[in-house]
Amino acid sequence: MKTCRKCGDELVESNTYNNNSHGNVCKDCHREYVKNYSAKRRKNDPAKCQLAVNESKRKKRIAVISHYSPDMKCISCGFDDMRALSIDHKEGGGTQHRKSIGSSGGVNFYNWLHKNGYPDGYQVLCMNCQFIKLHENKECVF
Repeated sequence: MKTCRKCGDELVESNTYNNNSHGNVCKDCHREYVKNYSAKRRKNDPAKCQLAVNESKRKKRIAVISHYSPDMKCISCGFDDMRALSIDHKEGGGTQHRKSIGSSGGVNFYNWLHKNGYPDGYQVLCMNCQFIKLHENKECVF
């Protein structure tokens, strides 16, 4: 019988994290180690950690936008500056949908799209086309 080298609990396949360099630990002990390690890194070098977070968000955004528009352009006007591209709910109702999934938008919404297998019903629009669509469909008041 194997035991966790940290807490001594019995290890079964479903609760084991195998770190080859340090032996077996349970998932709870591994999670605690990662939490403490991450907190220490954030404290010692917050700028470097923020850069890593920003890069991760950028990659997620690119992955989602390129899924819905492989050429990375607004489907309406062809604008291709990533800074102004966004994901649009084709049938409207984006605000209500984001509230229902507990997201205010941005990376949380991109994560939801990724986790749910990039569902249909979304498109890539630039912010100009997004606002024009909102106005034409009377989805918001200007």
